[in-house]
Amino acid sequence: MWDIISDAISLRSFASLWYWIAVAVFWIWALGQVMGLPWGMVARARRSDAGMAQLEVMAQLIAGQKVQMWRAGQNLWVALAATLLGLVTALAFFYGIELAQAVWFIAAPLLLIWAGNLRAAVVIARGTGQGAALLKVMFYLQIYTQAIAFVFVLTNITFAFFHMILTGQLG
Repeated sequence: MWDIISDAISLRSFASLWYWIAVAVFWIWALGQVMGLPWGMVARARRSDAGMAQLEVMAQLIAGQKVQMWRAGQNLWVALAATLLGLVTALAFFYGIELAQAVWFIAAPLLLIWAGNLRAAVVIARGTGQGAALLKVMFYLQIYTQAIAFVFVLTNITFAFFHMILTGQLG
């Protein structure tokens, strides 16, 4: 019985099916939305004026909220993100803890995506997020997120493959 439980909750993350399911769910979530808005809403805004009006209102609302949260505690946010990512990085790559390595491959791109979303929110909150300019910001943010996804998924798979070869978990 203990073997079944320890196999299901294994700290050998890269060899676990659950880890790869979590990675897939994370990237599906990250690529399915732009700045908290569903990508389908952005696509609908390209086709109709009513969709564009709805997108402008929602984008201004979310951008204002993100910028206000950032300005209220930007030093705290930077300190918290740097501390947590630094801790995970140290555990992952200096101490070689596999669970921390797996967490790093989700936390690092999440931080980059968060920073990109914040940058887009600042641009939109300035009032430049109207019509075609808003669609351009959303499009570039989606391309930015896709580029991060491509780099980190490829790096994650490559790192996991070599890690499993070196530790004897593969074959």
